Amino acid sequence: MSAEASSVLILLLGTPVALTVATIGLVQFKVLLLLLTNLSQRRGNAKIIRQGTRYLVRHFEATFGPAQNFAPNTTHVILVAILLAILLSAERMLSRMGSRHQAS
Repeated sequence: MSAEASSVLILLLGTPVALTVATIGLVQFKVLLLLLTNLSQRRGNAKIIRQGTRYLVRHFEATFGPAQNFAPNTTHVILVAILLAILLSAERMLSRMGSRHQAS
C-alpha cells in the first residue's frame, strides 16, 4: 500500500475511530468518577484513602459537577477526539523524526 493510499485510509477511518474511542473514554471516566465518589464515602477504608479520594472528588465535582449528573455530551466527545488526534499525530511525527535521526 502506498503512502498516499494509507493517508487517505487514515483520513477516512480516523474520524469515526477517534469519536468512538473518545465516547468510550468518557464513559470510563464517568465510571471512575463514580468509583472515587463511592470510595471516598465508604467507612471501612483507611483514613488516608478516604482523605485522598475526597480531595480528588471535590476537585472533580468543582470542575464537572456531581458524579451522578455527569453526562458527556457531543461537545465533550468532539473535544476528546480532537485531543486524541493531536496526540496521535504528534506521536507519529516524533517517531518519524526519531527514525530519521537514527538513520543519519
